Amino acid sequence: MQIVVTSRHFQLSDEARDKILKKITGLIRHAGQITKARVVVSREKFRYQAEVFVTGIGKGKVFSVKDNAGDPVSAVILATEKIDEQIIKFKERRRRYEDFRHSQERGN
Repeated sequence: MQIVVTSRHFQLSDEARDKILKKITGLIRHAGQITKARVVVSREKFRYQAEVFVTGIGKGKVFSVKDNAGDPVSAVILATEKIDEQIIKFKERRRRYEDFRHSQERGN
């Protein structure tokens, strides 16, 4: 999996970068097919905004989330929790569709 972490308008510490990488690699537990993840953390006056983009689930589906917090790591943690929920919801929806399709094939 390719992970790119970018910071805008401030310098991200190595410790924070390591925590962010660890959190992003934790997404694999629900979505094992992730091919690319991009994290952009930007600083605005008194807050940090994290944008997380994850690609590769399904047929190259891209999930994206923005979230704000008081420090960069918290912003990324909040964003990864939201993206994790999106991935779970997507996989559940896809599983229900496949179950429905298989039941239709057996019924005909």
